[in-house]
Amino acid sequence: MRRVIALLAGGPRACALWCLLLVTGAAVADAQRVSPPARAKRPAGAALTTPSPPLGAADQALLLRLVLAEDRRALGAGDEALLVESLGHRHPTVRLTAVRALGRLQRPSLVDAIEPVLRDPNVAVRAEAVNAVGQALQGFRSRAADDTGRRGAVDHGAEMLVRSAEVSPEPQMLGVAARTLGRLPYADSALVREVERLIVEMGQRPAAVGRTLVWSDASAAQGILHGLYALVRSRRETGMPSATAVQLLRAATTFGLDATSRITGGTPEANARVRRLAYLSLAALRDSSREV
Repeated sequence: MRRVIALLAGGPRACALWCLLLVTGAAVADAQRVSPPARAKRPAGAALTTPSPPLGAADQALLLRLVLAEDRRALGAGDEALLVESLGHRHPTVRLTAVRALGRLQRPSLVDAIEPVLRDPNVAVRAEAVNAVGQALQGFRSRAADDTGRRGAVDHGAEMLVRSAEVSPEPQMLGVAARTLGRLPYADSALVREVERLIVEMGQRPAAVGRTLVWSDASAAQGILHGLYALVRSRRETGMPSATAVQLLRAATTFGLDATSRITGGTPEANARVRRLAYLSLAALRDSSREV
């Protein structure tokens, strides 16, 4: 603990070094973890991790440069170019660090550079790219809602996220996409209602026998409920949710309480998080149904 405090007190470079140590340690742990073989169909509960090879000295040095570039908000000479170039690096940890940094800059102009990473062979990198698209588009929040550039870019970003989720074999990627779709800076209710419909539809995909994805996988359900909750919170600007969305929220208040229903990743804590999001959404809507 004393070493951590000393590093944090040492300023940005020391903090960056500490971040590098954490990233490197996670990469080594991933390299030692055995993952199940890939499946052609969308498996319930597939983990968003894949084994990574150990990081060499050159890769560790590059990671430190990426962390420092992000710490400077990519304002240094060549910082942004270095981050974009690293998206094509051979090591997934480097690609993940680079795409995460680009998203955190909140620059909508970088969405096109992030878009190819949505097709990365590593599922963890793809998931981070989905988050990065959503974060990059947050830069539009400072612009007027009737800005034509904002409207077109957000529409394009939403289409990218939906397309990425459609082709991914991991069900949790639907949850990641739904959560990100819910927090995009929409300009009006027209696109929001379409996105809301898509989020609900994601949860209705077939999964276990006789059950849909939103009732079969805790991770996917949590992402879908996060997306709907974010849309509910923005209702003053984007309008009230549809009756179908409200119905899903009401049903989710009992998520995981049926002892006869098996849920992938359905630990008591995970199931409770899904129910909490449902209750928060309904409370924000001042819903007076018996579920609340």
